[in-house]
Amino acid sequence: MAYGYLQDIVPRDTSSTRPRRMSKRLANLITIVVVLSSTIFSQAQAQEKEREKRVGVTISAFFNTEAGMADAISEAVGRALSKTLKVQTIAGQKAQSKLPSAALSETCIGDSDCLIAAGRALDVDELLMLIVVGGGDELKIEATWANMDTGETALRAAIVVPIVLDEMEKILSNEASALIPGVELRNPAPVHTDNKVHD
Repeated sequence: MAYGYLQDIVPRDTSSTRPRRMSKRLANLITIVVVLSSTIFSQAQAQEKEREKRVGVTISAFFNTEAGMADAISEAVGRALSKTLKVQTIAGQKAQSKLPSAALSETCIGDSDCLIAAGRALDVDELLMLIVVGGGDELKIEATWANMDTGETALRAAIVVPIVLDEMEKILSNEASALIPGVELRNPAPVHTDNKVHD
């Protein structure tokens, strides 16, 4: 009886079970951290995917037209891109004012390092640097494209537009995907299906 009584009042040694409990808690904590990290990473990827590309439009040189018209053309290109594609643009005088001095030179358009420096100064993902040539009632726009992430540059096909801005923007909107390829359209045309039964 005394021995049984002593067993009841003497604390049991639970030290052997504590490491197992702590290990289980630590494992649960690690699992929670991993799940949270995975969720945060997935959300960040989704946000990055949804983020619209930033595109800069600048003027390298203009001939047979005025500086004001050259800036207006840059802005027209920017508006056409942002209306047609899922991109945000910075263009016109606002873009020109942020360029480093080297990017204001006519030689910048042929220098990939200068193009990348210009794009980074504008804090954009892609850059279009334009040469504008006037001629009567039309203007020819030659664009060089640069990608800030890859360092790639490419010359785009020249576009001939009327000097009337509204008509110019319509043509530029049609050329938007050629200027900045691989970008989703902002308002894609609906797909019509023919449900009629043909004999």
